[in-house]
Amino acid sequence: MAKVRSRKQDIAWQYLFDRFDIPDKIEKNGGFEITSSDINKYVREYYANRPDNAPDARNLLKFDFSSDLPEVFKESVNKEVFGKKAQFSLMPMGKDRYEISDFKTFENLKYEVLEPVRMTFPKWISGIRPESPETINGEAVAQSVAEMSGMLKYVMNDLDADVVATLSGKKGTGLIDFQISHFRDGKTKFVIDGWQSEIDGVYESPSRVLIIESKKKRPEDFNIRQLYIPTRIYHDQMKFPKEIYSAYFTYTDDVFSFHVYQFSDINDFNSLKKIREYEFVFEEESKPVTRETLKMLLAQEPNSKEPRREDGELVPFIQANDPEKIFEIPVVLSGKSIQSEQGDVFSVGTKEYLAESFKFDIRQSDYYANAAEYFGLAQKKDGYFKVSELGTMFIKCDYNTKLGLFAKQLIQRPIFRAMIEVWIATGRLPEKNIVEDLIRLHRPALMMRFRTSFSSLVKYHHRSIFIYGYTL
Repeated sequence: MAKVRSRKQDIAWQYLFDRFDIPDKIEKNGGFEITSSDINKYVREYYANRPDNAPDARNLLKFDFSSDLPEVFKESVNKEVFGKKAQFSLMPMGKDRYEISDFKTFENLKYEVLEPVRMTFPKWISGIRPESPETINGEAVAQSVAEMSGMLKYVMNDLDADVVATLSGKKGTGLIDFQISHFRDGKTKFVIDGWQSEIDGVYESPSRVLIIESKKKRPEDFNIRQLYIPTRIYHDQMKFPKEIYSAYFTYTDDVFSFHVYQFSDINDFNSLKKIREYEFVFEEESKPVTRETLKMLLAQEPNSKEPRREDGELVPFIQANDPEKIFEIPVVLSGKSIQSEQGDVFSVGTKEYLAESFKFDIRQSDYYANAAEYFGLAQKKDGYFKVSELGTMFIKCDYNTKLGLFAKQLIQRPIFRAMIEVWIATGRLPEKNIVEDLIRLHRPALMMRFRTSFSSLVKYHHRSIFIYGYTL
């Protein structure tokens, strides 16, 4: 039996995979069909002799991100047969029927380096205010803010047109068939008959349609089904043709982001192509961070050493490649224990808590929590990550002030300070060999441990300085 985590989802699916020999059946037949009724029956049977309650099929079947996949979906795949990157996934067939196969169902979210579009918000709206982030307390509210401020017109490239909301909520698929890609056998035909899809929002202008999937987090990837099924439903019901776009929308740390896609072939599940990406922020009274700000900070802030923990241990060097998630860490760590949809409870500050909050792999919990600690936004005590005093201040600041605080932290770190000095003096980032020399000087143990080539780049951007991940 493959090694599993303690999540109920992992335990339940490991039992089902073993009971029905699912990997072998997929290898022989191309897929394995299962019903939610059978899942409930056999999982409850298994949990009858356990002290905890059995998870419900409704929650066991929810895979919005690849990190939601139970470990057995990833570990039980015969890589020699299906390919090195293969994993199993699940697609709805209709009503309570599902098929498990080596479907390619997830799309990576590649975050570009963008200058954000600065927006204004209607002054007459009282109940929701961008300067009070606590009022934007859910995905639907964030989506409404994007609509009210004109972001959707911008995304649809219809600034002078009327944009109206036309559909949201549950919608039946009817009978649809399409092509879907596999890791082993290329494309096959797939049929869905009468499944209920959840649609976050559909917006129309006179010439275009925008279908939105909303999340109040920045995941590493998403399930293509969340965009394809709503797009297909709307395409099939349109009375006259329009351009259809699909957008994966996120709201985190005062930034509204849109990844805009089109399906080049409406009958091909995997034909989505990224068209463009936007980031939006709201105008603020505080001053933005500029090159002059950085020059002033370099003059004011003294040279310092690499950060250490209370016990004298060096804080691990950066291995996180999405700064937006680093900025979210203090917010997440200031929350409360959370319970997953499967019933698992995760305590604040644990790796599992961060993985569940961000919907990424557990190993990335260390990467991002350590990065937040490296920049003073968090601290690790007794094995738990906690929000620091600076992190608490960071949460309460507006957008521009956050950038200033983060720029100050960068300049207090010797490696990044030296890189910023190069950028200020030349307008260019230091070459890779210079970066390696800096790390060799300030973190020699890191160079001794990792012998393959790597680079750590710093770029001036709307978030002050963006840190890019390095390959070790």
